[in-house]
Amino acid sequence: GIIFDMIGVAVLSCEEATFHAKASRKITGSKECIKLIKQANKTSSVCNDVIGDICGIISGAVGASISVGVSSMFNIPIFISSLIVTSIIASLTIGGKAIFKSVAINKSNEILYSFAKFLDLLYSFVL
Repeated sequence: GIIFDMIGVAVLSCEEATFHAKASRKITGSKECIKLIKQANKTSSVCNDVIGDICGIISGAVGASISVGVSSMFNIPIFISSLIVTSIIASLTIGGKAIFKSVAINKSNEILYSFAKFLDLLYSFVL
């Protein structure tokens, strides 16, 4: 969730001209960058909202499983273990998103280009 949140912010703060120059030199991944930037609203919504919500649901389910395991392992009430596990997950998620949003704004071109190269590699395996 943190990584895709970073990608969503990077797409919104990128400069398209940089990737047009790379595309004219036929550099791998530059065409994907341009496509992502041209549809920045959709890309950001999918990365930040859809994938972020899915990761939130998964982390909640995993947190519930971990708190049950911690509760039975250390023989503490489930309420206490769920508070501890939930606070750890929330602090890691919120802290990670806060840190990596500023990184995404400052290094947006590099982040988007790395993601686009990954997508290009993924496309070559799928197609």
